[in-house]
Amino acid sequence: MENTVVIERELDANHNIIELKSLQEPDTIEVLQIFDFDATLFDTPLPETGTLEYEEKTGKRWPFKGWWGCKESLMAPLEIHPGPAYKDFFDHIDRPNTHTIVVRIQVQYLTRL
Repeated sequence: MENTVVIERELDANHNIIELKSLQEPDTIEVLQIFDFDATLFDTPLPETGTLEYEEKTGKRWPFKGWWGCKESLMAPLEIHPGPAYKDFFDHIDRPNTHTIVVRIQVQYLTRL
């Protein structure tokens, strides 16, 4: 998986990008593959089913206001299964001159200052 990069950005308190991992040298890339994480690469739970699953497995209510911005929505006790593109991802990951990007967008909620 040496041709894979996860582009991740972190924001400072003023919402400025403070880190962005760069791609490999553009002149070596012949094929660009982009995979979405949620419901494509992995069958991640939706808020409606995930909060119920959490409550059933822990006996507690979902402790957060949101879903998509919580890393806990991808953690145990919730179950994450391979999605429809999972096999395709691993079938093509080591192709020469191919750059693979996995995208996952987490919603960040604004707070009042």
